[in-house]
Amino acid sequence: LMASMLSAKVKSGGRIALSGVLARQAEEVADAYRPWIDIGVWREHEGWVCLTGVKRNDARNGTSNASEDSAGSY
Repeated sequence: LMASMLSAKVKSGGRIALSGVLARQAEEVADAYRPWIDIGVWREHEGWVCLTGVKRNDARNGTSNASEDSAGSY
């Protein structure tokens, strides 16, 4: 629920950062955002991660043109 609400606030091509996520929960949190955002772990430190991503411009979020940027480009 929170992922869909927060993702709706990000413009197409916009960036998002989610910090304070436990490393063991990173994939589960990222999966919640993946319907709208290309997201992945940016940094990990002492069991905590920061996830970063870019909102796609593709058909999965109701627009056209795929984003040229990805979470791995940070």
